[in-house]
Amino acid sequence: MSVTVELKSGKLSDVWSAIKDASGSTVIDLGGRTYGGSVTGLLVRQAAGTRSFVTRYLLIDKAGLEMRNGTLDLGQRYRLLVEAPGVSFSNIIITGEGLAHCQLIADAPLVHVTGVTTTATFSGCCIRNEAPTTATHAMLVDLGAVCTMKMGQVEHSRSCGVKVQGGTFKAFHLVFNGLHTNLLAFPAPASSSTSEPGPSPAPTKSDGYNGGDDPNPEVGGTSSRCSTVELEDCHATAKVAAGPVVEVSGGGTRLSALRSHFDGGNVGILVSKTAVAELIQCDVMNTCLVGVWASCGQVSASSCNLHDNKVAIMAERAGRMELTTCTFEENAPTSVLARGSGCIIRLVDCSINDTELLQGDDAIIFREDGIAEAISMPA
Repeated sequence: MSVTVELKSGKLSDVWSAIKDASGSTVIDLGGRTYGGSVTGLLVRQAAGTRSFVTRYLLIDKAGLEMRNGTLDLGQRYRLLVEAPGVSFSNIIITGEGLAHCQLIADAPLVHVTGVTTTATFSGCCIRNEAPTTATHAMLVDLGAVCTMKMGQVEHSRSCGVKVQGGTFKAFHLVFNGLHTNLLAFPAPASSSTSEPGPSPAPTKSDGYNGGDDPNPEVGGTSSRCSTVELEDCHATAKVAAGPVVEVSGGGTRLSALRSHFDGGNVGILVSKTAVAELIQCDVMNTCLVGVWASCGQVSASSCNLHDNKVAIMAERAGRMELTTCTFEENAPTSVLARGSGCIIRLVDCSINDTELLQGDDAIIFREDGIAEAISMPA
């Protein structure tokens, strides 16, 4: 039987006391109020990538704990850390800045879900990262944790929305809204969950690229925790063209998206370094460079609509793309671009309504809607 603890004070310290005192299946009801202010006795850890900065966490390590109906205002000083199975949040707003004041930290998420046995569910919740810098994330899911968000929002300004590094993130009817990248997914070495990847360089053997046809070789021969992202009926918007709306990278990293919309950014979806993406009934629109980009990655798409992009789809560095019954509209200067030896783009029963259809550079493009075309086939 669950025990319900009802809070009314508006003090974040009382929330922390209720979390510490929880045992078994406990429900903490915030009564629709906002909880903020100073808290003592929090878990203190050294911040990743630094020698002197510490971070203070509201640690939830009690299995089955539920929190509902209210707002956690963590400000500039505190973060939420989940390290237990069966934790759930219902109708909760979590707002703050992570560790925005510390420019040295590579990963400073407002909400951190971590650990191979950890499962956390956010229903009807909003995670609002108000950090003015790009150093922090609204949420980090790593070290084998599984996080599910339903019917909610992830809001962020200059920071990243959700980063998955060696974990699983599932979203249903979720809205991502930010200036920059909404979602990043990378594999994480078992020894580290906090390294911050930069832009994707040319693939090498250490990236898992061996120049062959295997789209998923081992990454550098090291033990890695794979990352998985599942999106269903989601909407992701990047208001500034300073990065991809969604990026998945690295061997074993997978994205599956169903009936989801990706709007803005310089790239809608970037799939790199042997990562794999599957898109079904999705819209990718309004990018200033490329809608879907496979850079040494593999993409399959069916019944998707790509419109109002400079380039609808692009493959490079032995990227592979197969699109079935997809629609291309109002993309300029071109719909399909293949660049570099070893790239293959296959279009099956697709509708291409743009003026400039196909461009290839030492690569192969096939159309199988009654016409088979090879563009600049290598000798």
